[in-house]
Amino acid sequence: MFFKSMIEDVLNKREQERKKAAAKGATTGLTIGAAIGAVVGLLYAPKSGKETREEIKEKANETKVDLKLKAMDAKDNLSQKANETKEDLKTKIEQTKQVVNTTKEGLKKTADDTKKNLEETKEAAQDTKEAVDKTQNDLNKMNNNK
Repeated sequence: MFFKSMIEDVLNKREQERKKAAAKGATTGLTIGAAIGAVVGLLYAPKSGKETREEIKEKANETKVDLKLKAMDAKDNLSQKANETKEDLKTKIEQTKQVVNTTKEGLKKTADDTKKNLEETKEAAQDTKEAVDKTQNDLNKMNNNK
């Protein structure tokens, strides 16, 4: 049950990360589409060539800065998620180790108790055998004396 819960947690986190990545991809696509649209709009605008080139250059620089900021943000988010996942895994590993150690201790105690019970049973069986042998000898003596 513990391992199932741990696996479900990891899978849920992966699904959340996948959805966030898809949303970021859509945002990036919209940004690039807007930039392309702006460039096309500028190319067909009734302005001088120099003005149009300046606007294209300005928009290209804005888009470049915007993309750099988005890349840095994505890198930071990815790094943060990696650290969170690493810490979650460390916690899960530590919990698993504790469960394993507790189980080992329980099994060792059970084995020790079973060994002790077996020894006591052997002793009781030996005592019973000796009592039966003594009783048999006593009966034989009584039958011989008759």
